Amino acid sequence: MKFMLSKIFSKRGMICVNIIITLIALFSIYSSAVLFFNTSDDTARLDETLDALAAILVAYGVALEERDVIFELFKLDGRTADAAEKKSELTHLSHSYGGVLVVLGLMVEVMIEFLKIPAHIVDLKSFENPLFLIGLVFCALSIQSIAKFTSRLVKADNSL
Repeated sequence: MKFMLSKIFSKRGMICVNIIITLIALFSIYSSAVLFFNTSDDTARLDETLDALAAILVAYGVALEERDVIFELFKLDGRTADAAEKKSELTHLSHSYGGVLVVLGLMVEVMIEFLKIPAHIVDLKSFENPLFLIGLVFCALSIQSIAKFTSRLVKADNSL
């Protein structure tokens, strides 16, 4: 477990996970766009796709935010003071971008949950398409954020 966590939350590990999540997000957005512009009612499939992506974004964002806690909890910090300072740069980046991913993922989830409000409370059927589009925009923003996070990770010190 320690070995796996230390690899996932290393600089290279986070870059790899970022690439995987970016690919999943790109395929999800493409699939959702196809469903969105399809003439049949694919609301359930759109909901399922965006809901799954939102859950991934939130879960990964929380894990990134808590990178320092994970290192402490699993005693992954057997390093020198110099290495600890460099790790703190990665932890700061992880915390910042993790928070962004949590917020974006939750916003996707909010757009999907609006559509589940029963019609006798608020009839949002006429707002279905705009809400799905807003959810897709938040997904696209998450890709942009992950790309920026990855870019900053690549530029960070290579020793970690």
